Amino acid sequence: MAKKDYSNLTKDQLLEVIEKLEGKKKYGLVWDEERVPEKVVTDCQDKLPVLTEVKGKEITTDENEPTHILIEGDNYHALSVLNYTHKGKIDLIYIDPPYNTGNNDFKYNDKFVDKNDTWRHSKWLTFMSKRLELAKELLTEKGIIFISIDDNEQAQLKLLCNAIFGEENFITNIIWESKTGASDAKTIDTITEYILVYVKSPGKTNYSRNKFSYEVKRYRFTDEYEEIRGPHYTDNLDRGGLRYSDSLNFPIVCQDGTTTNPNGRTEFVNNGWTEENLS
Repeated sequence: MAKKDYSNLTKDQLLEVIEKLEGKKKYGLVWDEERVPEKVVTDCQDKLPVLTEVKGKEITTDENEPTHILIEGDNYHALSVLNYTHKGKIDLIYIDPPYNTGNNDFKYNDKFVDKNDTWRHSKWLTFMSKRLELAKELLTEKGIIFISIDDNEQAQLKLLCNAIFGEENFITNIIWESKTGASDAKTIDTITEYILVYVKSPGKTNYSRNKFSYEVKRYRFTDEYEEIRGPHYTDNLDRGGLRYSDSLNFPIVCQDGTTTNPNGRTEFVNNGWTEENLS
C-alpha cells in the first residue's frame, strides 16, 4: 500500500491532517474511508433523489389495509429518501448486502470489485457504513435490524455495527446452515453463514416468541383421544451427550413390564474429533 505524500501540502493542510489523525479512534475498526469516495454518496450531497410512481403497476387488494411500497433503484438513494418520509418509523429492517467475495457480487462506483483490488475491504466498509448509518435513523426506538453475511466480511461487519449501533445493542449472531458439506473437501468445509442482529435502543425491543403460532405448529398431531386431551406432539426421549454414562441411563418401563432404551442411542459416543479421524 503506497504511503501518502505530504510534501506538497500547505501549513493549513498539514494542520488539518494532524487534527484528523488525532481525532481518530484508538480502538475499533479503522479503514481508509477517504481514499476512494463513493460517487453516489457525493452526488447526494448536492442533489436530492426523488421517487416517481410508476402508474399501472400498483396491486390493490384492500384499501383499508396499510400501503406497501416497492422501491427500485440504488439502495443509497432509497434510504436517503426514506429518511425524509419514514425517519424513526421502521420497526424491523432486514438487509442482504453483497458479501464481497470478489466474484462479481459487489459493485463500487459502477465497477465490480475483484479479489485483487487493493482497496477491496475499504470500499466495502465505506459502502456499508453509509447505508447502515441511514438505516439506523429509520428505526424506531424499539427497532431491530438483521444483516446477512458470510465469512468474507463477517468480522469486519461486526466491528462496523458495534461502532454504528453500539456494542451494547448487539443481540446475537445467528449461525445457519446454508449448504451441505462437499464430499471431496480437502479442508474443513464452510457450510454456514450468519445473521447479525442489533437493536436501536437496549431494553426497548420485544422479540419474544409468538406463543399462539408456536403452539399451533408444535401440537399438530391428532388421534382418537383428541376430544379429551386435544392435539399432541411427539418428542425424542433420548438425549445424546458427549460420552455415555451409566448414571444417565434411564430405561422406560412399558405396559407389559418390559424395558426399552429410547432409539438405541444410549451408548452414543461423540468421537468425531479424534486423532484417527483427523489424520
